[in-house]
Amino acid sequence: MAFAHAPLAAEPEYVPDVGPGSVADPALSGDAKVMAWADRNGATPTLYLRNLETDTQTTLLLRTTTWDADLDFPNAVGPSLSDDGTRIALVVDRPGRGRRPEALLVVDNSGAQLARVTASLGSGEIADFQDRAFISGDGRYVTFSSEGRRFEATGISGSGLLTFGDDFTIKTLRLEVATGALTLAAFDATGALPNDDSSAQGISDNGQFVLFCSNATDLPAANGRPQAYRSAPGNGTVMQVSQDTLGATVSGIYCGDDLFGDENLGISDNGQRVVYTENRDTAADGEDHTFVWTEGAGSREITGLQKYASVAISGDGLWLAPEDEPFSRLDIDTGTTDAVPFRIHSPRISDNGGTLLFFNDMLPRPAGQTGGWWVLRYATAPPTPDPPPLLLHLEERITIGDGTRTLPGVRLAVNETVSVGHAISPLTPPPSVNGIELVINPPLLPGDVFNASATGFKPFSLVRAWLQSTPVLVGEEEADEFGRVSFVITVPENFPPGPHTLVLLGVAPDGSERRLEAPITVSSRGAGVEGSVVAIPAGQPWSLLLLVFGLLGIAGMQLRKLSARKS
Repeated sequence: MAFAHAPLAAEPEYVPDVGPGSVADPALSGDAKVMAWADRNGATPTLYLRNLETDTQTTLLLRTTTWDADLDFPNAVGPSLSDDGTRIALVVDRPGRGRRPEALLVVDNSGAQLARVTASLGSGEIADFQDRAFISGDGRYVTFSSEGRRFEATGISGSGLLTFGDDFTIKTLRLEVATGALTLAAFDATGALPNDDSSAQGISDNGQFVLFCSNATDLPAANGRPQAYRSAPGNGTVMQVSQDTLGATVSGIYCGDDLFGDENLGISDNGQRVVYTENRDTAADGEDHTFVWTEGAGSREITGLQKYASVAISGDGLWLAPEDEPFSRLDIDTGTTDAVPFRIHSPRISDNGGTLLFFNDMLPRPAGQTGGWWVLRYATAPPTPDPPPLLLHLEERITIGDGTRTLPGVRLAVNETVSVGHAISPLTPPPSVNGIELVINPPLLPGDVFNASATGFKPFSLVRAWLQSTPVLVGEEEADEFGRVSFVITVPENFPPGPHTLVLLGVAPDGSERRLEAPITVSSRGAGVEGSVVAIPAGQPWSLLLLVFGLLGIAGMQLRKLSARKS
């Protein structure tokens, strides 16, 4: 993929008070409004929440009467935030034991404990946790890893217990915050524990998908080296996602699981995109290779990135934020990047890709400040203004009413009233297939144009149109203020004939994925005679076309084109 650089659209803003005395591993909420980090070097271990919109800060002292006295130290790795920043998951240490990560806590933004998990190896021996836990965007689930054999959890309204006999492998589990229920999240095709360690790497927005890394040999397409897997604990399915562009298992990947390790894995909010990096130590050419896997489309390599780079993915799955590059973010589908004159380290990216939190201690800081964390906000496009009145253009002379008035072509605004001398029958709307309104003039040939429209998307969100079997991006449009979107799609010249699927992929108003599919058939050249096309975008008034078809004094008139699109 070749990079097309665009100039920087914003200047970085310094985040005060996150100095060298703090654990330099903050979290960014999905809505980019809250930043959280832990400071364990002071007299009292502290968790900080900073509102990046109001520039106000909340201090949560971890040693309080509402928390256990022996679970009051934040671990060396920063917390994980829900999308709205109201729930925080973090691994904590027990004092006097070398600051080992030995419990998982979930708290709200007032410091109240919502859930807790502890683990033991048996006979009262405390088990360590992996340094990092991941909370789902909706704050309902947390995934984590530990070597424990017995796990005990308390939630908001219940408790959970999970035991594993004499198995000493590192397990990946999922916690339900409300009930305290514990579920195995890394498992083989039979639902059993893998035969080697696993490491939690991420969780989807609704908690239904868990991303984990493992070198177990009894997992799908395993080769005994670290690979990335996506599981669905609710239905017991697991699949390998670390594949090359041909769909083969890569030689092995990086798994980031501690404070100073690169985080080379990430999962989108809907769980349908994963980013990972093939390890140069196992790759045949001795080079790192970063891939993005998309469900239903396979993997695509992102070439030209720096070695050992951390690669964060936005919640909407459209942006990457690589580390130590001459740009700050990369559009996965187009390859467009935003050039920056400084280096981005340890990036965190918001759900919509519009905000970056990053570290750089070489940029000029305000006087008296010693930290190195910055926020980079990209300008969002203003709402598209209302389009001009919809106009219908008829190129031929027509007769209106009783024949006493003729016009050499007509431009009629939507609100214009024209009196006709005939009754008007209702016009049948275009057919809707699985929520997509299609206007196609068969036979549909390579190079032909057709129209597709749909509703139900998040206002002003980006919607992409794909043609598949082999996925081809054929359009990008922004939904209007009512969540409607319309496409004028050109079938690629080299697109194979036969049955295919049109996919409209975007975001629903609640932030979940909205995916609509409709079957289409592409014919081969010579399969039929071309005719006229009537493009009727969804949501446009039918009265205009009722008017035209009510002009029944017209003989031999051909309706050439109606071209109107809502942006």
